Amino acid sequence: AALAAEPGHARGAGFTFSPTVGADWREITIAGSPNWNTGIFASWLTATRRFHDYYYSVDSQYATARRPAYQAPGGAGGWQLTGTLSKRWNKFWMGAFVRYDSVAAAAFESSPLVRQKSNFSAGFAVSYIFWESQTKVQATE
Repeated sequence: AALAAEPGHARGAGFTFSPTVGADWREITIAGSPNWNTGIFASWLTATRRFHDYYYSVDSQYATARRPAYQAPGGAGGWQLTGTLSKRWNKFWMGAFVRYDSVAAAAFESSPLVRQKSNFSAGFAVSYIFWESQTKVQATE
């Protein structure tokens, strides 16, 4: 469920559903360096008309010659493909991702607010672990 928060009030903005399939590889060796974790994930996005309306509709009062009025339908919202890579060294953790998003064949593809149909993004993070419990729990995966 999505919630649109605006000054003074909040309202429901519809529902989204994005089933994801993926695979993880844990503690693998990359270029002679052990204990890397990696994964790849594919998601299909879909949402209600109310959700797509919030992002992709253009009310007639905001229509212009270059941005015609448009009512977004519910349905397909595109897909994503994400790859991840991470590793921990003692108290430091490092992670990175790359992701490709596409709205080709999305229900709102013809919205005048859609200017490009795909996007590539990447990110990198480093964190430091300040404290850990002395008691460890063994997880079976």
